[in-house]
Amino acid sequence: MEKKNIEVPLQNQDLDAEIWNGDGQLIKPWHPMHVPAPTPSDEAGRLKVLAELEILDTPAEPEFDSFALLAQRAFRTLSSAINFIDAERQWSKATIGYDVHEIDRDISICAHTILKEHERESTKGVLVVLDTSKDERFKFNDVCTAGVNQIKFYAGCPINIFRNGVAWPVGTICVFDSEPRTSFDLDQCSMLQTLSKAITNHMSMPSEPSLQDLKCTLEEVEDRVIALKKCMAFTIRKVDEAAIRMMAEKLRPVMITEGQYLTRKGSPGDPMYFIVSGSLVCTLNDKVLERLTKGQCVGELSFINISKMLSSGITRKEALHRCRRAADVIATEKSELLALTFEDAWPLLRKIPNLWYTLQDIAHQRLIRVSRVSPMSSFSTSTSACRALQL
Repeated sequence: MEKKNIEVPLQNQDLDAEIWNGDGQLIKPWHPMHVPAPTPSDEAGRLKVLAELEILDTPAEPEFDSFALLAQRAFRTLSSAINFIDAERQWSKATIGYDVHEIDRDISICAHTILKEHERESTKGVLVVLDTSKDERFKFNDVCTAGVNQIKFYAGCPINIFRNGVAWPVGTICVFDSEPRTSFDLDQCSMLQTLSKAITNHMSMPSEPSLQDLKCTLEEVEDRVIALKKCMAFTIRKVDEAAIRMMAEKLRPVMITEGQYLTRKGSPGDPMYFIVSGSLVCTLNDKVLERLTKGQCVGELSFINISKMLSSGITRKEALHRCRRAADVIATEKSELLALTFEDAWPLLRKIPNLWYTLQDIAHQRLIRVSRVSPMSSFSTSTSACRALQL
């Protein structure tokens, strides 16, 4: 029997009645006392940043699943989730112990979590609801009152993406349970905040290219040759085009957005990057060391340090493991780069001395610039490497 769409004023609806929409789908009306979360005043900007991430409706990824599983186990809850708040829906990138992957934003608890009013110092920015049945915001919310997966306890922390120093709460990591709790202390709030920051860092790192991305056509090689020939260091040393072409064939493209980390202090020192377009900033302990633009490169100091280790008898595998970044590098706008791994660069550097001297020139000039800004920075440890290395 075909179901007809029934229009009943909400205040007159039987909350246990079955209501069918025009598509024949069973729906349950929200409780008339339920009030959705207010819309943030900066919602347009927040949604713009969320769209730039291109994460909505993407397949499951093991990294996000691991974060969610870690949260669920750490806080010993029935369920956990990593959610993103779109204009009209909450979409889950990862869930543990909860089979619902999308709900209307109007009944989303996480829609409350992203509100700046809830970035309270007393809970490290975490929204904690020990018993939803006693909270006026949620006591009439269907996700807290209906079905077998009723949420009675909830703790969630915003996932912030940074643009020009502004934190945009695009989503949350949350843990929840079907039983209320009596406490959720500051240490637990701090732990959930740490997980949120780890997710932010993961999302801010450039992703590895697919096999399709790595395919290098002749046209792409020509474009890269042109880009490398404009690199300041290559123009000074007058590296011949044949050498540049050999290097261009080994490069892979990397695209990063504004606010995204290219490298982080302490991360592996491989690869190095040539900037094709855009701009980045090199920072150490929140202090700007250098601004990088089109025609410059970054990461050559790591290559020099790796080479020094090899010359001292350390194996290549161990040298690559030991060499770590000395600072953070962050995009200040959408940027295109070309990445060169040490494995690909090493044969070229040994074969073409001018390429090696070019790296030394770049490193030497960088150390001079950085020393003026931060004389005691960890970059100074690379000076001896520049002096000692001979091909």
